[in-house]
Amino acid sequence: MAFESSIYTDVRAGEAVDGVDGFNFQAVSPGMDAGSQQVIRELMLHQISTRWPMDREERDHPPSAAFLQRDGRFYFSRGMSTGATENGRRGNQLTQAVVTRSVDDIRPYRPAQILGAVNWTLEKAAGTTCEQWFAPLELSSGFEADMLLSWLRSDSWMQQVLPAYLTMLEEATGETPQKVILIHDDLQVVLRWMALGTLLLDASAADRLELRAFVTDPFQTSAKLVGMHPELMRGPLTDTHTINILERTHSNIEPSESARKVLDWALRLDTFDALEVIDIAQRWMPAIGVRYGAAGAEVVTGTRVARVGREEWDLGVSIIEGLASNGLRSDLELYLDELAEAVSSYRLQSADDFARAARATRFAVTSAIPGLAEALLAPTFESLAASPEFALTWVRELNPDGGWVWPRLEAPESLMENLTQVILEAPAAALSPLLVLVKPLSALLAADRLGPAVDRAAAHVRRNPHSGPEVNGWYGASRARAALRGQLLNEVSAVDPALPSTTFEELRAGTWDFLAPGEEQHTGTSVRFLGMLDAARVAREDVANREALLRTRTRRPDPGSWRRVLYADTSLPRDADLWVAWIETVGASSNMQEHIKTGVERILQLSPREVNARDTNRWLALLEALEVRNHPDPELETAIRDLTDFIDSIPSLKDRASDAGRRVKGMIRRRTPKEE
Repeated sequence: MAFESSIYTDVRAGEAVDGVDGFNFQAVSPGMDAGSQQVIRELMLHQISTRWPMDREERDHPPSAAFLQRDGRFYFSRGMSTGATENGRRGNQLTQAVVTRSVDDIRPYRPAQILGAVNWTLEKAAGTTCEQWFAPLELSSGFEADMLLSWLRSDSWMQQVLPAYLTMLEEATGETPQKVILIHDDLQVVLRWMALGTLLLDASAADRLELRAFVTDPFQTSAKLVGMHPELMRGPLTDTHTINILERTHSNIEPSESARKVLDWALRLDTFDALEVIDIAQRWMPAIGVRYGAAGAEVVTGTRVARVGREEWDLGVSIIEGLASNGLRSDLELYLDELAEAVSSYRLQSADDFARAARATRFAVTSAIPGLAEALLAPTFESLAASPEFALTWVRELNPDGGWVWPRLEAPESLMENLTQVILEAPAAALSPLLVLVKPLSALLAADRLGPAVDRAAAHVRRNPHSGPEVNGWYGASRARAALRGQLLNEVSAVDPALPSTTFEELRAGTWDFLAPGEEQHTGTSVRFLGMLDAARVAREDVANREALLRTRTRRPDPGSWRRVLYADTSLPRDADLWVAWIETVGASSNMQEHIKTGVERILQLSPREVNARDTNRWLALLEALEVRNHPDPELETAIRDLTDFIDSIPSLKDRASDAGRRVKGMIRRRTPKEE
């Protein structure tokens, strides 16, 4: 991989990459795209202070350097003032900037060390094309890690201030960052301080830390680690952490425990051991805390003797948690023997213990290291059997995304005995994830013993429907599904069909669709439930779409569910076509027939002039559909004849118009001469 490079300065048209004169890119490497050029132009250029005296030589203006990360790219620049522009004005500058998409191009260094690479020339290119910088870069000797630590060891004041400096940097990379300002008149000194400080940070934190020196105004930059030149300072540096390297003073701050640890290693160990333990500790301390991260780093590097027992388990599990959360598989494999022995000899005692053990077990399984997961599972199951109240904490952490795969178990018998006891005694909220977890172990578990736990779990799902879809993935799913179907049927049946049913509304919303009978053998309960579920599926459709759905579905709702599907949000005769479709495809229960006959009887009691022929014909269509389904039915046949005769007596529009005309003529004839 490589860094793409560029030169930005005042140019003539013939010098510019794009042929435009003025401040512009004078040269770019082939991979420097427009997006990177825009970031450089907006954020990485050398800035000339407006406070720089007019009578001072512009070339004496302090130089600059910067690093930032944007949209997955890493940008570096160094710049300087170069005097007059091409047209003779003050304020010319030259910025050399590079960018890489890969953090691997920076390794094994920190970003601040890249600003000390030998590649920085700060001069125009021979043409409009720059060379790429191929990684790994060569650093100036003062920026190499061993030289930085030797520099620290040779300066007692630096040793005194380093814990405070590292603590400042920890805050600068924390959740509520505060600026850290380094004051000196030599850019190289400031950059070496930046390189030393970030060398002793976690690599990812150093990658996130934006750096700038020398800035014209520290409060106008988003950088949290800033270098200031004394001649560019405008006033007090309030609300910042400050180290004045020239005057050898710094603002007050209580050094953190981790910073003191780092200083101890840097001074006490040789360069190789110090960098190794610091590198491991700074990876581990953010994940598992200073105590465990520091002790673990010392144990695995041989700079501390481990102690067998509870402390060893605590340390081992903490390390595994840290490795798991950071994806550091290679560290786990490297230190497997020590960790496996440590975590297999302690009974868990708290929610935090169980969560940590679960995370360690999950990582152990994904690592596919034989025996490691089982070494964690055995004491965990034994501890859970004694403290089942922690089952939910454990199972949620073990299987957060449903992707858990059981490892090959060398001695499953004792594990299954304890696991069965855990399931029987676990809180109701833990049963669903536990039953999902153990389904692959069906052949190893005693079904007759776990029935009561499955029943408890089904009752919990009825009270908490959001977890319902998990049921199909349970151990004992068939038993749970049957129990839930029966309960839902009973709840709907207990409510008058003419009244709202909360349970049916849940079915209509799709909450219980997962209970639809599949390939299992259908019982009376499952058949009845399927009919009710089909009714709910029709009812959830818009009224305008239900007729087509009824005529195309291969399964039909139960005829007795018509009130739930039709009565609540349709009306007659407006939606008669839908009702006809129901009669023709599903059938009509006796109370539906009575409802329709009652409506027809009300029509027949009216005068033909009071009704609309189109609406009345819709009622006739309903009677005819009923008669087809129930033929022969003398009562329906009579009702059809009566309604047909009634429809025939309804005046046509022409007759109604003629009657209206005669009434108007009669009114005109009755007008008196006086009225005329």
